[in-house]
Amino acid sequence: MTTEKFADRLWQLRIIYIARALMSTSRVIAAIGVPIYFAASGFSATKLGVVFGLASIFTMVTSAIIGSISDRVGRKIFMVVYPIVVSVTLIVFISTSIAWILILCTVLGSFGRGGGAGAGQVGPYQPAESALLAEIASTKRNDAFVKVTQMTVVGALIGSAVSATLFGSLHPSHLNGAITIPFSIAAIAALLGGLVALLIQEEKKPTKDKDSKAPRRSLLPRNSMGLLFRLAITNSLNGLAVGMFGPFLTYFFFVKFHSTPNTVAILYLITNAISLGPIGVATTLADRYGSVKVTTILRFGQALLLIPFAYAPTFLLASIFYIVRATVQRAALPLRSSYVQSQADPNERAQVAALSNIPSQIAQSASPLLAGYLFDSISYEMPFVVGSILQFVSSIFYVRFFIDRPPPEEIANPVTDSD
Repeated sequence: MTTEKFADRLWQLRIIYIARALMSTSRVIAAIGVPIYFAASGFSATKLGVVFGLASIFTMVTSAIIGSISDRVGRKIFMVVYPIVVSVTLIVFISTSIAWILILCTVLGSFGRGGGAGAGQVGPYQPAESALLAEIASTKRNDAFVKVTQMTVVGALIGSAVSATLFGSLHPSHLNGAITIPFSIAAIAALLGGLVALLIQEEKKPTKDKDSKAPRRSLLPRNSMGLLFRLAITNSLNGLAVGMFGPFLTYFFFVKFHSTPNTVAILYLITNAISLGPIGVATTLADRYGSVKVTTILRFGQALLLIPFAYAPTFLLASIFYIVRATVQRAALPLRSSYVQSQADPNERAQVAALSNIPSQIAQSASPLLAGYLFDSISYEMPFVVGSILQFVSSIFYVRFFIDRPPPEEIANPVTDSD
């Protein structure tokens, strides 16, 4: 690769990193404000579960469509348009108190997915972003996914700081006034994320000649169906787990410990600051022990840490377990995303990224309703217990399916556990 081409690729990657950081800033502010806003408005956990379930269904459908067509028409357009949509939904959210409009904004903005201090979810265009990232990074794929995760945390760090200082008191009499400034900043950040993505110089997809006899491209990634089948099982279980607790993290702090948005934001700020460094260790561990082995260990850790987090008797103790688990989750995220891209056919990457998440998104659209019922009828801890069990089982399937399928770079340079 020439120096000029390498510099251009580096520039393109930096644009993606900056756009991701801006969207992450917007996401965290919404993740803090939206659940507490609805709770302060009188929404029960069950009603919240319905709202977040609808958001998951929208994300699932939109993500599948984007993943299917972006392999053909390009990825950039979705990285530009959807952040602008999010910006508009945030402005509308602070401009009304009509319940159905607020719910519509939550669904269209895909708020509530992942939740917490910023778990790496930026919206339904993410399959297109992941495919573009893998294409540009090439053999440096793991490093690129680690850096985009780090920039996600940087954005979340900024969003947490904004939330910690600018959220007002969410009293039912002046809810919209309490969220106006932070949500306006979130809207600006999302808008800038879309505008920054305009700078991406994507290679045009080759067009077929009118007289070409080549078969039309399948709606399904034929060369990656085996991979999709295995991911469907692991992602369904993990999706059920995440749907049980992900959208409710902020709500959990609010109802169990009576935490204010500012207090929760400070926790997320600390979490983002602490977890930023360990993310970079992920590639070092993967190089030495193998991506699948490291990812599996980290996934088991995420599952186990949910239990002490849920039953912690004080906000301080729960916060400690939350920070540790968030750090483990973020270390695993880039390895898992990079691994899926390495196993997919290069011409089917966005399709695989989107379709592999459909089982997870279906599960995530269903489990919040059950989680809301458990919150309201049994205990605040039960959704986390169920989520822990499901995530543990998902990790067992993950290691069984993929331990003997290393990414290409590990086949060329086998890893060793020895010192």
